[in-house]
Amino acid sequence: MNGHPEADPGQSAERWESDSRFRAVFDNASIGMALTARTGRFLNTNHAFCKMLGYETGELDGMRFHDITHPADQTDSQEMLRMLVSGESKSIHWEKRYLHRDGAVVWARINVAPVASPDGELLYMVVQIEDITDRKMAEAAARASEERFKLAFDSAASGMALVDPANGRFVSVNPAGCEMLGYGEEELLSLTIQDVTAPSDREESYERFRSVITGEAPYSRAKLHYLRKDGSTAFGMVSTALVKDSEGMPLHMVANVVDITEQVEAQDQLKQLLASKDQLIASVSHELRTPLTAVLGFAELLRDEPGSVSSQERIEIIESIADQTNDLTNIVEDLLVAARANNDSLTVARVPVNLHAQSAQVLEALGQNGLHGRPELTGPTVKGWGDPARVRQILRNLISNAFRYGGESIEVTTYQSGAHACLAVVDDGPGVPPDQHDRIFEPYQRATNSDGLTASIGLGLTVSRKLAHLMEGELTYRRDNGRSVFELQLVSTEDARQNN
Repeated sequence: MNGHPEADPGQSAERWESDSRFRAVFDNASIGMALTARTGRFLNTNHAFCKMLGYETGELDGMRFHDITHPADQTDSQEMLRMLVSGESKSIHWEKRYLHRDGAVVWARINVAPVASPDGELLYMVVQIEDITDRKMAEAAARASEERFKLAFDSAASGMALVDPANGRFVSVNPAGCEMLGYGEEELLSLTIQDVTAPSDREESYERFRSVITGEAPYSRAKLHYLRKDGSTAFGMVSTALVKDSEGMPLHMVANVVDITEQVEAQDQLKQLLASKDQLIASVSHELRTPLTAVLGFAELLRDEPGSVSSQERIEIIESIADQTNDLTNIVEDLLVAARANNDSLTVARVPVNLHAQSAQVLEALGQNGLHGRPELTGPTVKGWGDPARVRQILRNLISNAFRYGGESIEVTTYQSGAHACLAVVDDGPGVPPDQHDRIFEPYQRATNSDGLTASIGLGLTVSRKLAHLMEGELTYRRDNGRSVFELQLVSTEDARQNN
């Protein structure tokens, strides 16, 4: 072992070198060891310390500690040396960074003990240097991982929570989770997973939670209902996994909840649309077949057996063909309006419309089609802003609806109601159940068919309400004194207000 004693410490260093037992421990220690003078110069360094920093054995002897100390730690190291030399501290323990020969950083835990002469004079210091670079790197990696997790946790678009595996209580909830459930985080920390799970799903939720805690399943994923603070229920795709500590003990459960309420509702709506499509095809096919069959039959009769048909019969056949064709036209018109309304390409005129005159025109046309004596027109002349053709289409649908599902007495009436010009179709039929009042304006909804009548395609009321809205009006249904009332309201014109 090379020695570099300074003045007074020389004899003491020689005595240290004569202690073979200490020297054996020093040389063969698995951790770094060094003797330093009070100036911080290395007197002796062992193999482990030199190897730690990439030097040959003894190559560090004679160098000062600041020669191999990381610049950021040199001030602290000087302060530690001062405290030892001054006697302010009897021993010092701290962590610092050295610079490897190749420039890499080496973290070390330092234990320094001063050795003094019998009269108390500091002779040298014994330094133990333990390489803790791996530990520091692991700690840094853990901190980075923790920071990444926290960043991902806090900024996640889906709801995330840490849950106590012992009781299911929330330990931490991210902002998205709080927003999803409608609670503040402090409120949620007093609740459990079961508290925010819908009663219908609590048993399944508990069983999945238990299976992950016990290790029966590595993770769980399920579509469950959850409860918001306001009492509403929503759908969530819930994923849970168990996080364990270094000893394999449960630390916490990580729950990730993706709100799939809109997705579920969209899927349900798609199913309804597919069902509606099938229903529409069936309804349209059935509705079109009847008049087409009549038109085709009469046309073939006129073509194949013209001589067997009298002049009066010919007139009646042609009128029947015209009536059936008119029905087909109305059906096609409803379909076109529904399609154009759905893609926002439908437009309407905005001109003064005499509701009484339009009603008379529709009833006259319907009377020519075999509805003589059924509807009765009452009420004064009232005018509203709208599209005459669309008003007639709405009225045809309302009368057709009353003819199919209403009673024997059907009345069409016009009147003024405040700032609105109104047209109502009234019948004495059984009416619509209260819970169906709004549904009848949805596509493909209709009442039970009357005996002997074919089913409608279920678009008439839907189309009529859309047309009313496009004319900045409204179409509603109500029961009034035991009678069904479908009422069309249009914004009254100035002329109508003056007439009243």
